[in-house]
Amino acid sequence: MTSIATITAVGNIIQIVDKYGVPAVRKIMAALDRKDDPTMEDIEALADM
Repeated sequence: MTSIATITAVGNIIQIVDKYGVPAVRKIMAALDRKDDPTMEDIEALADM
């Protein structure tokens, strides 16, 4: 079963693709793989790198 956190993260990632483009998302996904439960703040901080 897919967790709510995963569904939320996927929704957030779609917003990030719109905002930052695919290369940023690849970088973010790699960073999120090392984190248990990323928040939107974590994702945005990574996107700004």
